[in-house]
Amino acid sequence: MKILLANDTATKSHIGCQAVSDAHARLLGRAGHRVTCRLFVNALRGFARGSFAETVGTLERQEALMAQLDAADALVVNGEGTLHHGNGIPWLALLALAQQRGKATLLVNALYQEMSVGTDVLARLDAFFVRDPLSAAYVKGLGIGCREAPDSIVAARFSESPRITFDGGLVVTDWVKKRDGDVGAAMTALMADPSSEAPP
Repeated sequence: MKILLANDTATKSHIGCQAVSDAHARLLGRAGHRVTCRLFVNALRGFARGSFAETVGTLERQEALMAQLDAADALVVNGEGTLHHGNGIPWLALLALAQQRGKATLLVNALYQEMSVGTDVLARLDAFFVRDPLSAAYVKGLGIGCREAPDSIVAARFSESPRITFDGGLVVTDWVKKRDGDVGAAMTALMADPSSEAPP
């Protein structure tokens, strides 16, 4: 099958995001499918418009996006950290459009909690994999079937040897930008002066 892989995290510099992207391509390839198009993590940012139906309509008017969808046999959406507390609505809307067009639809690696729309879309998925017990309980409480599976990162290929050398200095990977007032401030101070002690 030709796969449109959506919410692909390959463009993020975070090693976990890149590993998940690698894992999805690897798992799909191993199953005999081919990823022919990718929509990266922010591709649908700003497309949530009013009601769920309005968001579906907004996406449907995106001709290039619909051409990508029409060229695929299946839509696979990475639900990693996206579909919770009312976030990620455009990805659900894209799944709805794929279902309307007769495409196979899969939601994988999902954290799914506190969503007020899209239950009918979930009920029509060809496969639905969540990655944590809270999401599984929430989805099953909606009367929707799903399977719980480990985070897709477990299928990524990691190198046995490092590509960089470490001289014993300070290494900072990342932090949540929304929390720049606390964690971000502490990490920024630590990078500026590695000899300082991080606050508790």
